[in-house]
Amino acid sequence: MLLDLLFPNRCLHCTRMIEAHEWICSACWDQVALAHYDFNGTNDFAKRCRVHFPIENAYALFEFVKSSPVQMAIHQLKYKHREIIGRFFAELFISKLSELPSEIDLITYIPIHEKKRRDRGYNQLTQFCSIIGNHFKIPVEHNALIRKIHRKAQAQKSKEERYITQNIFECTQPYHGTHFLLIDDVYTTGNTIASAAWQLLKSGEGNKISVLVMAEDK
Repeated sequence: MLLDLLFPNRCLHCTRMIEAHEWICSACWDQVALAHYDFNGTNDFAKRCRVHFPIENAYALFEFVKSSPVQMAIHQLKYKHREIIGRFFAELFISKLSELPSEIDLITYIPIHEKKRRDRGYNQLTQFCSIIGNHFKIPVEHNALIRKIHRKAQAQKSKEERYITQNIFECTQPYHGTHFLLIDDVYTTGNTIASAAWQLLKSGEGNKISVLVMAEDK
């Protein structure tokens, strides 16, 4: 109680005081654009992914809008040690889906380079994935992929630079007949997640990919 008085929780977008279990105030929540997809292989997001790699199902939680509360929240999650935002997003995702596609075997996510992980101290997706895995009782593999090349963040790249993402990941072991749920924070051009997806698909026979992202940048 004393900590709440000394350090009140504030909306990430407008800094109004909010309850401890919240990340955004009701006024700013009205500015949030939810993607409103069903988790399947026929929605518009799945069609975008399918241009780059074979996909079973796809889901985006938010639409990514510049200068929006969602952009600010993801920035805070990635660069300001606000890992709790990953929990808020995971709980919102869980509240919207009673179940995942039943054939998913393993959850994994886009890794950051080891140098960036040491500098930052965490991967922004770890808590998000762990909460989802625990809730749906699907194992999470934190080390299925490694990032071989250290590059600047997507947000700092030009549009042209974002297309140069081939061969930046490596699968750490063979998988066979595994249906992965591959998770990332923001889907922009699709090239980063496609590079990771192909490594998982090529690691063994019969592998499949479904995709979940926090936000889709259209």
